[in-house]
Amino acid sequence: MNESISDVTSDLRMSPKPVAGALAALALLLTWTSDTLSRQPQHGAAQNVVMACYVFAAAVWLFDRWRPWAGRWSAIAAPAVLILLGAGSLGVPELLPLMSLPVALAAAMSGLTGASSSSSTRGRARGCLCIRVVRCMISPLT
Repeated sequence: MNESISDVTSDLRMSPKPVAGALAALALLLTWTSDTLSRQPQHGAAQNVVMACYVFAAAVWLFDRWRPWAGRWSAIAAPAVLILLGAGSLGVPELLPLMSLPVALAAAMSGLTGASSSSSTRGRARGCLCIRVVRCMISPLT
């Protein structure tokens, strides 16, 4: 009965470790399927997305070990950046509806305040900034 309220609310948050595992599994799946694109012009872009998946999986895991709040926010940001990177570099705009996944992750990992801030006007402004950054990163590649 001596537990503080902050201890109880921190227990209700989802760990980012399943997201890191899912990113690593996605990277393995994309590695396996990108071999079929070996003679296609998208092969280099697919390899860049695979490498980004591995980097983000490692970053989420390391941030979670360093600071749990940084791990949660990196687990929310990593799928958003990967979706934008995949849509832009692979030329598959059908991936953009998956942008609802980071909002769902924000609800699970940081509570309703994180989900509301990622879907609010401020969240959209951050999303627009993220889109601009990814476009700047992709434009020299294409």
